[in-house]
Amino acid sequence: LDPDLFLKGSKEGESISKGIFVGICKQQLGDGPREVVIKLMKNKDHWKRERNAREEYNLSPNYVVSTLSNIPSEDAIANAVEMGRGGLKTIQDKFLKEIVLGKYAIVMGAGPRNLLQI
Repeated sequence: LDPDLFLKGSKEGESISKGIFVGICKQQLGDGPREVVIKLMKNKDHWKRERNAREEYNLSPNYVVSTLSNIPSEDAIANAVEMGRGGLKTIQDKFLKEIVLGKYAIVMGAGPRNLLQI
């Protein structure tokens, strides 16, 4: 993200319209649904440890994909996993037949590459 774009209108007496603000957001974040990666974990202690490490340390986005903050609650995610919502049932039936999905989630913005490309 380019933080300078979000500083428009921050000087005394200066303002920007809603349309300009929305335009900046779309330019920086894209227009429409955002691609995300959802890491589902079975062990709550492991999940807490990773979540706390991500919050406690200033991890470089060059090496670690940042988490998203505005995500559903723990209960909503656990329920979605249990019910197979959002395409999880299809993915599990087709690709993960022998795997039990975890109900604790780390939600991150999709990176420009995957592990196979590193």
